[in-house]
Amino acid sequence: MLTGVAVDIGGSAVIGFVLAAIYALQLESQGMSEADMHEAMSHIPPDSAVAVAGTLLGAIVSVFAGYVCARIVRRDEYRYGAAMTAIVAVYGLVIDGGGTVDEMALLFTACTIACNLLGVKFGTEHNRRADAAARPPTDAPRP
Repeated sequence: MLTGVAVDIGGSAVIGFVLAAIYALQLESQGMSEADMHEAMSHIPPDSAVAVAGTLLGAIVSVFAGYVCARIVRRDEYRYGAAMTAIVAVYGLVIDGGGTVDEMALLFTACTIACNLLGVKFGTEHNRRADAAARPPTDAPRP
């Protein structure tokens, strides 16, 4: 469960850092001053390519985190996946969101929850297929 939390939060942080660096380089190439760059970096438009890429890559990381959690626990995947999702959601709202809860923060939290649980579903299905393949058939002759 904690591995899934680490994958989700850590992966999102890495993606955010890389995309912020790319955006800063883009702003710098436009000849902006440092003060203007700081202002632009603190108010990235939600419909910009960087924000959209961050949202999509963050969703992919959330699905992967749910998958990792389910594959590691191998039993009661939805229970552990729900606990992992709750930790990530609280972190996103309280720590990462700065304590301000607006409509966009709730929307992103709902998307994170859905992506985490989708990953848990994929991981659970993979576990069931692996378990079924490992069991010998019941009608097989015994030596």
